[in-house]
Amino acid sequence: MPLQGFKIATVNHEELTYRPRDADDELIIFELEIERSPQTTFYVFTVRPLNPDPDLFIYDNPYEELDRQDVEDDLDDYNYSWDWIQNTPLIPGRSQIDIFWFELSFYGAYEVIVYAADKNLIDFLRTHGNVQEDDGNFHEPKFNIEGDGIGVFGAALADTVQIRVLRE
Repeated sequence: MPLQGFKIATVNHEELTYRPRDADDELIIFELEIERSPQTTFYVFTVRPLNPDPDLFIYDNPYEELDRQDVEDDLDDYNYSWDWIQNTPLIPGRSQIDIFWFELSFYGAYEVIVYAADKNLIDFLRTHGNVQEDDGNFHEPKFNIEGDGIGVFGAALADTVQIRVLRE
C-alpha cells in the first residue's frame, strides 16, 4: 500500500472554455499538482464526464470528425479516459499531471481521480495491454501471485477533483 501523504494539492483552473489560448497564443490546459506519497513513483488518473450526453459532445474539435450516430455508437469510448505519470521522485514533494484536451470530449463537469499506485497495480497496468507476442502466442499480464491464482491484487490511495469545460 502506498504511504500516507498523497493528495491533489492544486488544480490550475476549476473551469475553462473549450481550448482557450493565452496572450502568446499557447493552448491552456488543466494542470493538477499532486503531493507525492513517499516511496511511490507511479500515479494513475482517470477522467470521466459526469453527464456523457451526445447533446453535450464537443463536435467542433480538431481531433476527429464525428456525427451524433458515431458518438452514440462509441459513447463508452468517450465516457472514460485514463493515463499515468511514472518515474516521479521517491521523496515527498509535488509533481504535475496535465489533462490534455483530447481527453475531454463533452461540455460540462468531469470527475478526475488520481491514484498513488503500489507495485502490484503498476505491474498489471504496464503489461495488461501487451499480452500477445509477434508470433501470436499469448501470455498473462504480470501478476505478483505465488501458487495458483489469477486476478489483480493491487492497492492505491485516491483523491478526486472536479473540473468543468464550458462552451464559449
